[in-house]
Amino acid sequence: MIKSSIIRAKLSRSRVTFVKTLFEIKDIKKHNFDDLNLDENEEVIALYEIDNYRWVLTNINFFIPTSQIKIKLSDLVKVDFDSVKENIEIKKTNTELTLHTKERVYKVFFEEGTWHVFYNLFIFII
Repeated sequence: MIKSSIIRAKLSRSRVTFVKTLFEIKDIKKHNFDDLNLDENEEVIALYEIDNYRWVLTNINFFIPTSQIKIKLSDLVKVDFDSVKENIEIKKTNTELTLHTKERVYKVFFEEGTWHVFYNLFIFII
């Protein structure tokens, strides 16, 4: 389990302007997370929602409820930005990262221009 305050600090120090990604406690509290069945010590840290896609980052898990995916942060072994490696011109507009566990690979989408913040965050977690 990672301290929520550390993750929030990393997000706020990024100096990136988040529009659709919420990580302020007052903004997050406006949402309902009953469908996630959070553990007793699990705290929602960040939320991203656009169209029919949503992810939720907690101090224990990374959820993609729209795909019924739950990734334990402790299971992460690698994070990558394949699309940028394949086409460097999309570096500023990229919206995706690839999260790897020992068993599976997940393609995750982020707000445009913020992927590098989450890349660094996941590297820190791993």
